[in-house]
Amino acid sequence: MLETTYSEHIACQQRSDLQYNGTAIDCSHRGISRVPDNLPVNTTTLDLTFNNITILYNNDFLHLVNLRYLDVSFNPIQTLQSSSFNRLSSLLILEFNGHELNYSEASMPVNVFKPLQLLTNLSMRSDISRFPLRQFDLPDQVFGLLRNLRHLKIDTGSKTVFRSGFSNLTELRYLVIGETVAHGTSFACGLGTLTNETLKGL
Repeated sequence: MLETTYSEHIACQQRSDLQYNGTAIDCSHRGISRVPDNLPVNTTTLDLTFNNITILYNNDFLHLVNLRYLDVSFNPIQTLQSSSFNRLSSLLILEFNGHELNYSEASMPVNVFKPLQLLTNLSMRSDISRFPLRQFDLPDQVFGLLRNLRHLKIDTGSKTVFRSGFSNLTELRYLVIGETVAHGTSFACGLGTLTNETLKGL
């Protein structure tokens, strides 16, 4: 039986989340530009896909301390504020595909992932053709804070190098940099050549 929860007059579908023993909220395709601020505290799965969110603000998920699965894919997100994921210490899976981050410190502050100490799965794929010559650096110190990460799907440019910060990912078992499909959209691999330097930090 579907119920509804509202924020700024936007209705989101609500159902039991049997996998995580809580509540699953579906706010996809609602045209929202901010994370709803009145979601149930027992929310364990949250789908925010295909909306108009451009910034994840500090404390956007502050009261969602039980959240296990978060999908913010296919939002034109360009900026993460430093405390965007504050209090999400129970989050296990983060789907962040189809974003517009440029991987700079301005868009991804160094400590932005620090609260996500239980995160095991992260997918951050995007349209890399927007980068000139597909050259950009992955912020290794940002990703290096995810010490429990086991599965990582990440963008690469033509000369991407996984630098020393990635050496902190001692639990990492699966790294996907090739073509990836999410929600029916294919994301290409920007890495043209794998060299001795490419994976030196892993």
